[in-house]
Amino acid sequence: MLEDPRPPVRPTARALARSAVANHVAETAFELFADRGYESTTVDDICIAAGVSRSSFFRYFPTKEQALLRRVIGFGEEMREALEKRPEVETPWTALRRSLDPLLAIYSTDPDRAMRVAQMLTGTQALAVHHATKVASWRDTLGPEVSRRLGNQSDDPRDPRPGALIAATFGYLDAAIAAWAQGDGALPLAAVLDHAMAAIGSDPT
Repeated sequence: MLEDPRPPVRPTARALARSAVANHVAETAFELFADRGYESTTVDDICIAAGVSRSSFFRYFPTKEQALLRRVIGFGEEMREALEKRPEVETPWTALRRSLDPLLAIYSTDPDRAMRVAQMLTGTQALAVHHATKVASWRDTLGPEVSRRLGNQSDDPRDPRPGALIAATFGYLDAAIAAWAQGDGALPLAAVLDHAMAAIGSDPT
C-alpha cells in the first residue's frame, strides 16, 4: 500500500483552545456532580465554578448531560469503525462484542471516574433517558455494517436480525455496567461484560 504523501492535518490553535475550554468545563461539571449530585447541580453552578458564561457553556454543551458524557458522545462512530475492522470470519455477534473494546478502554483508563459516571447513569432518571436516546442513535449507525455481515446486500428494514443483535449487545452492556457499578469495580468491566454475554449459551447468529 502506498503511503499518503500529504502531511497529516493538524488542529488549528483555535480548535485546540476550544477543546481545552470544553475539557475544563466538562471536568468542572464532573467534579460538581460527584460532590453535590447530578440533579442538585445546575448549569449556573457549573458556569460559576468554571468561570464561563451561560452562552459559553451552551456553545460547547447543549445540555449538562452532554457535559458529563462528553467522552462517549461520539462513540457510535468509533464503534462502527471498530466493527468494520473486525475479521470477516467472525460472526456478527462476536464482532459486535469486540467493537465495544474502545469503550471498555475508556472505562479501564480511569476506572474511578468511570465508576462515578456509571453510578450516576444507573441512579439518575434524566441521565438514563439521555443515555437511552444516545444508544438508539448508535443502533442506526451500526445497522448497515451488521446487516452486511449477515449477508444482506443492503440495510433491509424487513430483516429483524441486525436490530435484534444490536439491541441485545447494548442490553448486555447496560446490564454489565449496572452490575459492575454494584460490585464497585471489583472485576474489570470487560470481564463482567463477557460473563453477561456468555449467558446466552451460544452465538445467537
